[in-house]
Amino acid sequence: MKKLNVIDFDNTLIPFDSFRFYVKKGIKKLSVLFILYTVARIFRLIDNETFKQKIIKLNPYNKTEINSFQIYIINSIDQVILDKVKKHTSENTVNVICSASPDFYISEIAKKLNMIGYGSFVNSKKEFFHMYGQRKVEFIKKKYPLDEYEYNYAISDSKSDLLLLSMFKEHELLEK
Repeated sequence: MKKLNVIDFDNTLIPFDSFRFYVKKGIKKLSVLFILYTVARIFRLIDNETFKQKIIKLNPYNKTEINSFQIYIINSIDQVILDKVKKHTSENTVNVICSASPDFYISEIAKKLNMIGYGSFVNSKKEFFHMYGQRKVEFIKKKYPLDEYEYNYAISDSKSDLLLLSMFKEHELLEK
């Protein structure tokens, strides 16, 4: 049986919120819709899930900008957290980064770390899947069933991940 480690991304593997950083950089591109969605979120006219959905669909970046963004994020990884994950990793372990941030960059960053990554995404039916809280738990259970995987280690900074963390033999909720 394979072991499974699940690692939260924002404020855990990296010391900041990558989506917030992504949005701040996007505002500089002066896309009218991008700015309107951001203002609507600031004034709480739309919730976080709706905001992410709109921004992910809009994606104002080209491939070079996304690569530059990913390199910046990779260079920001907290080595102490990465070492904790490595301590719980053997050759029979699958390390999964699971994040509410957009899948298109989470999955690519994870690949560069020799891990698997999942983030929030819009599926082929144009439905938005917000990888957060209970949905994150359901996703992991479906993708990595307990009859095939031993839930070995999980780490997160967010209380929204408490249920997820409790499923693992060892887990850490980081103090903010």
